[in-house]
Amino acid sequence: MTRPLLVPVEVEALLVNDDIRTTEPFQRWQPDFYNNLDNHHDPEPAPFDTVDDLDTGVYLQWQLPEALRSGYAEPGAADITFPLVPNRWLVVRYARPTGQPDADPAVTGWIVDSDFNDGGTGDGTSPYLDPSSATPAPVWIGRSVNLADGPWAEPTGREMFLTAVGCGLPTFSTYQPYNENVLSFRDTLGDLTGPTADLSYAVVGWYSDPAKDVVTATGTDLAARLAELGWSLADAPEAVSRSLYVGHVPGLAWDNRPNATRPPSGRPTDYTVDVALGHTAADATSALPTTGDPVDHQLWTALQYGLLDTLDISQAAFDQAAHAAWFGPSPPGYTWEITGTAALPEEDRARPEAWLGKLNEDQLALDTAVRELIALQRRLYGLWWLRGLPADEQPDGFAAACAPELDPARTDGLAGQVAALLERIAALPRVPTGATAQELQDAIGAYAADHGLPDGCTLKRVAPAPYYQVPDPSIVLRNTGNQRHVTRDTPLPCRTPDQLVTALSIAGQSVPAPAAPPAPDLTGLPEADTLTRVLAESALLARAAVTPATDPGTHATALAEDLAAPDRLITGTAAEYTKPWNQPWTPLYLLWEVRIYPLPFRTDDTDNWAFDGTRYRWQGTNAAPAYDVVQGRSILTALPAFNAAARLAHHAERHPDAPVEALHRLRDGAADLDLVSQTLDGLNDWFLHRHTTVSLPPEAPLDVLTGVPHTPVPNPGPPDGSEPRFQPVRAGQLHLTNVKLVDTFGRACDVVTTTEQQYEQLRPFRAWSVTPDQGRIASPDGDPPAYCVAELPPRLLQPARLTFAPDRPDPAVCGWLLATHLNRADRSLLAYSDLGEGLGELRLTLAPDHSPQVSWQPLPGSPLPDLDADAFAAAHPELAGFLRTLRDRGPASFTAMLDVLDDTLGALTPAAGLQPENSLADLAGRPLALIRSRLRFDLDGPPLTSADWDQVLRPAAADYPDYRWNIRLGDPDLPTDGLVGFFTQDDYGLFHTHGAPADPDPYLTPVAGDELRLPARPFTEPDSDDNSTHVVLIADPWLAVHALTDILPVVTLRLPDDIVRTALTRMRVAFRMTALPAATRTGADGTDTLVVPRPAAWRGSWSWAQPEAAAGATVPSWITYPLTAADPAAHLPHPTPAVRSGYLQLSQGLVDTGGPSATP
Repeated sequence: MTRPLLVPVEVEALLVNDDIRTTEPFQRWQPDFYNNLDNHHDPEPAPFDTVDDLDTGVYLQWQLPEALRSGYAEPGAADITFPLVPNRWLVVRYARPTGQPDADPAVTGWIVDSDFNDGGTGDGTSPYLDPSSATPAPVWIGRSVNLADGPWAEPTGREMFLTAVGCGLPTFSTYQPYNENVLSFRDTLGDLTGPTADLSYAVVGWYSDPAKDVVTATGTDLAARLAELGWSLADAPEAVSRSLYVGHVPGLAWDNRPNATRPPSGRPTDYTVDVALGHTAADATSALPTTGDPVDHQLWTALQYGLLDTLDISQAAFDQAAHAAWFGPSPPGYTWEITGTAALPEEDRARPEAWLGKLNEDQLALDTAVRELIALQRRLYGLWWLRGLPADEQPDGFAAACAPELDPARTDGLAGQVAALLERIAALPRVPTGATAQELQDAIGAYAADHGLPDGCTLKRVAPAPYYQVPDPSIVLRNTGNQRHVTRDTPLPCRTPDQLVTALSIAGQSVPAPAAPPAPDLTGLPEADTLTRVLAESALLARAAVTPATDPGTHATALAEDLAAPDRLITGTAAEYTKPWNQPWTPLYLLWEVRIYPLPFRTDDTDNWAFDGTRYRWQGTNAAPAYDVVQGRSILTALPAFNAAARLAHHAERHPDAPVEALHRLRDGAADLDLVSQTLDGLNDWFLHRHTTVSLPPEAPLDVLTGVPHTPVPNPGPPDGSEPRFQPVRAGQLHLTNVKLVDTFGRACDVVTTTEQQYEQLRPFRAWSVTPDQGRIASPDGDPPAYCVAELPPRLLQPARLTFAPDRPDPAVCGWLLATHLNRADRSLLAYSDLGEGLGELRLTLAPDHSPQVSWQPLPGSPLPDLDADAFAAAHPELAGFLRTLRDRGPASFTAMLDVLDDTLGALTPAAGLQPENSLADLAGRPLALIRSRLRFDLDGPPLTSADWDQVLRPAAADYPDYRWNIRLGDPDLPTDGLVGFFTQDDYGLFHTHGAPADPDPYLTPVAGDELRLPARPFTEPDSDDNSTHVVLIADPWLAVHALTDILPVVTLRLPDDIVRTALTRMRVAFRMTALPAATRTGADGTDTLVVPRPAAWRGSWSWAQPEAAAGATVPSWITYPLTAADPAAHLPHPTPAVRSGYLQLSQGLVDTGGPSATP
């Protein structure tokens, strides 16, 4: 016969006597669906409001296993689905007189009928929305039935509906006031005869419909199903009958006498919690002091970010990576590409590329239309929401003016525009898509087949560079008393009935569980035999929990003693979470209040923030005349501790040579760190005049909003429009005035309050990224002190991105440069085409008057020997512009330029693509690419518009798309940044560089970060001189060039390795030689070669080229000889060496081809 699976649940019990009820702070509330939904008000009260009275008694709450609190997405579904949870719970209380552990306990039992639905009569306990109603209908659910009133009779005709998130409240299953008589129970203790008692509780839950049981309903093999749930079972049978959810609370000491001793608790003392602020949790955690050792602190910060390896590069690399973590990606749409075409014959390559262009056009049209649709639907839902507010919260005439916009039949209204756009999207050319990965792959395969994709090629959908948006700022709290982890890192151990505890050591004797434990009437309950055995275990635990330990100096009770040595003192397996009772404290909510001083990025024509090359700094101008108060309620998580533990585990996995055991010990310790965090949810929305609230679906005929996210909604403030604050570029200063921790039962702890300006005593630890500049505090009267204030630098609240890519992808490189070092007195700059063909060199020569000049001389075999020819400029416009200007500026600028090239390249990290010690980098210089690139800021969709009352119907064009944002190219502190310098637009007369030549020259100017300033515009807006710019870069081709803006993560431009390798393989490095004595020798094949000493340890193929002037020719022709190494052997006849002038050339010497060293 199959037996049930016993799944452990953690049960906590809050003791509330008269003293605790009247003197301890509580923040308890329930949602009010009845009075708020019809008025489009948030059913949850404002933060800091307490609307749920607290009565004396014992409040029990059971924490569902993690698998039942985790949602999943069905294939093709946009919504997250949560599993059903047990909806019947047996609660049994054992009560015995205080201090009499051997007395027979009195037993009382209840059934918690979790999904009881009162249909709106008020007979339920917890507010809810009727799951059987197509529109939101408030009801009350949950009840408790005392088994003393008669045996339980299972109701019929009910459909199970209960999940961990209830009707959409994320903390429904964890915040006890939300789920009384659903996932919690209050024992009034009204049947007790005295003010004291020793109490213990057993809780057992199950699914009323076994067909919906999360373990057995799927029909999956038991071992596989347990693995899916993250559970384990020793000696598992092949199957189980159902799952039961078991938890115990042993040894609660009830005392309701005046001046009763309060039970110990992990709740911290008011005002002793450390507070840190930052852009993210990792940023805020970095502000908390550690050991005092700067190195330890840096490692701790890097661990939080997951950037331990980045510290090995440079501080600049770490700073950039940390800065990127302050933003979150936003989907960019898609593009399409075909791989495998390189292997096709030349004549077959154009065929797939033709329809690929059309596919990308169709995809772009779809993505553009969808973005427009999202913006229109967001506005439409906002208008519907505002019209549903009470009349006294709307301006006069708003409802009437709004009605045409909400009528889909009106083509000139907003709903009509949405309907028309939906029809247009439906009529767009089809692109491959699918609700699941397999469906997408099938659609791609069908599309490729229909269009004749050649064999060996693959059509792929790829995501371009993402947009980024900034989250709300984060707060981290330390010393909160939190002991609950984010997630388990080991499977949850389950049991079978045969593994229940059957004996404990009590008073030094092994005491068996009672064969017939005291129990309520179990008639009508499933698995009665197992329930009896569970109650026997609970009765045994209850007795041990109130019996003194044999060694009171080590443990307080026999139960604590047994749990410390279970293998020796316990018969059976104690369930997970079995422990002596203590007054619970598990922080769940952070209630916060800030005073915020908006600091607009621009006021009229004045920019109030200035870019210093790395970040924006407030200039102290045009602060808001007064502060605003913003409140919020955020759900706390132990994310910093979880992050630290996960990072340490990952580091140990990636570095097996590290001290892994020590890292694992650190990981285990990190998981127990008392750190909790959360964002200040809603602060960004406040800047946009919006707020997040309950999601309500609009009624017909607004079916054009089906499936649209319904929150956040406009929050325009009073109907008189007295609170305009639309600020789509978030910037300001804030300070905390009220911070309160609230636990799962509603117990509260003040971190800081407004009472007597106590907030002035709070010194929050601020990350450097949110610390204002000294003396730049927005509050005009010095309240609060500067140490209380955090600053939020400018951030776009609409997802945006900076694109930085070659302006012409084919070719991506405009040309190549090589500064040779063979002879310091005869330095030159070699120029090559984008394909690596030698064109010519700039070098210092003497003019007829013996003054120095910069001259152009063609390289051997140059296809364009004349730098001033129109053909040169037509073929290589950027290269021509650069070389001509540099030549014409004269020797000083030319020398300064070569110095910058030398100095910059010497500071860069050697690239992986270059040769190692046998490279020519020291003599020939490292090759540099001339790259024409384009930069522009893109907004994800149409600009955001104001939700203020005077604009919500007819929004004015936002002005922030005209703000201009600085872009700094290159990072001199980053050895992996390949930028040497750049020219803006086509101005080759001024070279912007991070290098500093010994002799300053007006041709060179240092990069300051103000050379490039661009607005952020919708990505659909065509490129123009106003919204984008191009620059011509000179950069190391193997390294990335970084573009820094502060308002977005750093972006990079890096050439594909195959382009670089192909060009460098073709390049012939040319060393000018003016007096080389060498003779020719005829080889066995009849080829004349030039005899010279062999260049040592150099790879590649060497040759000699010398000019041969033909009669009347303006450009010499070239004679090329292969090289033969000179040796001491006699070679007769021995020709007389001639003194030659020309170029010693090396092919394939700039990249490692993997072949042997050349032997000329």
